[in-house]
Amino acid sequence: MILRYLFVAAFALGAVAAPSESQIVLQHDRKYAKNGLVWTEGAVRMNHIQVIGSHNSYHIEAPKAERDLQSTFASGAIDLQYSHSALDVQLEHLHVRNLEIDVLADPDGGMFSQPLIRRLAGLGVPNDPALKQKGTKVLHIPDVDYHTSCSTLVSCLRIIKGWMDAHPDSVPLPIMMEFKTAEKLGERLGGAKVVPWNTELLDIVDDEIRSVFGASQLLVPDDVRRDGLTLEESILKHGWPDLDSARGEDILFDG
Repeated sequence: MILRYLFVAAFALGAVAAPSESQIVLQHDRKYAKNGLVWTEGAVRMNHIQVIGSHNSYHIEAPKAERDLQSTFASGAIDLQYSHSALDVQLEHLHVRNLEIDVLADPDGGMFSQPLIRRLAGLGVPNDPALKQKGTKVLHIPDVDYHTSCSTLVSCLRIIKGWMDAHPDSVPLPIMMEFKTAEKLGERLGGAKVVPWNTELLDIVDDEIRSVFGASQLLVPDDVRRDGLTLEESILKHGWPDLDSARGEDILFDG
């Protein structure tokens, strides 16, 4: 079974001009503003909308030579036989507004550059230089189901940012990130090693997010957290900011 360590929800948003510091008002929480975000009594909040999304949004079906071997390593291998359009195509033409990507740590580079199932199928080494570089990778099951429309986290986020820059009035775009590791069986057979997530590796993910989205585009926990409350308590008690306050520039929620 794939190890699942953490889920991060990211929001790319289009928004109206944020209020200035002089416009910040707090009156029994009827209207409250912080860091350019607004909470207004009775307003439509970020969590009030419903959208259509895709799961494993990056996923591309393996070629037949690999599909014939997948059942050896994965139960229900038939469920791996599907492909999604590129991320920007999903956003532009399929009106998808919720993306999900799986991320794996590759601090030294090359960890996923020679998938075991590809070698067993006699298909040689993938022609993707990005797989040999250091940085977080995006794929479904190492050594078994690895084909993707964007092989690194940075490349996936750049595609999303490009679409959001061209559509500043879009509704908030939730992006789910699932943190995975390789399989111990694959490691024993000579495939990718199991690299557990730790604080250092999570910091790399944070740096990669910030390399794509500037500081003005980031919505971080402290933007939502109220004084004296945890992030969870703040949201449960006060809810998310107004939807309209999150329009005007793209913002990523880094949680």
